[in-house]
Amino acid sequence: MPRIRVLAIDLIDTLVDRGYSSFIPEAIAILENRGLRITSEAFFKNFRKRYLEYSLGNYPNDEEFFAAVLAPFAIETSFELVSEMRTAIDSAVRPFAESTPFLADASSQFKLILATNYVQDWVDTILDTQGWNQYFEHVVVSSTCRFRKPASGFFGTVAAACSAVPPNEVMMIGDSSIHDGYGAVAAGFHAVLVKRRVTQEVKKGEEDNWSRQLPSISSFSDLPGLIHHLG
Repeated sequence: MPRIRVLAIDLIDTLVDRGYSSFIPEAIAILENRGLRITSEAFFKNFRKRYLEYSLGNYPNDEEFFAAVLAPFAIETSFELVSEMRTAIDSAVRPFAESTPFLADASSQFKLILATNYVQDWVDTILDTQGWNQYFEHVVVSSTCRFRKPASGFFGTVAAACSAVPPNEVMMIGDSSIHDGYGAVAAGFHAVLVKRRVTQEVKKGEEDNWSRQLPSISSFSDLPGLIHHLG
């Protein structure tokens, strides 16, 4: 079995909690402070739709993104409103306590690539705030490469960032059995699921085939033993 030389690591719900539970109430409060009334459900539904587009690079900046998010509610955006919304997004993100120690240790043993479905500018803020730039040799973000995991185009971009390292010496680490697991295995990588909390599939009682067959860990501290076993 070839040894693992590269770790491709997901960001959202793997290294950080995106914090929707705190962002959505804050966003509603920002709007209410301007005399605007929207239900949390209606806001989140449209925010999520437009976010998926943004994470594919459909919008050039936050201004155009939030204009699209708020368009169904006949709300015009302003620089101040967009700035407050962006601050709420950034403030809601919380790194898991084990993430920084894990990255510091892993980067001394492996080549690390951040591989995430997210928005490039939002990723840059997280990396700068947490001081994580030093750990990653490459960063692959869906909004920049214009593919979302599990698309082969996304993992092809990751493979290119691995330089001369063959796919069977790359391990993808993430929380999604399909985005991270299926997509990585289809690209010839190894894949490990981080089951830190109940996934959406399990919440719905629909545990999928990939989540059952892939190796999983509940903490990054379990990873060395798994890699040793593979090697």
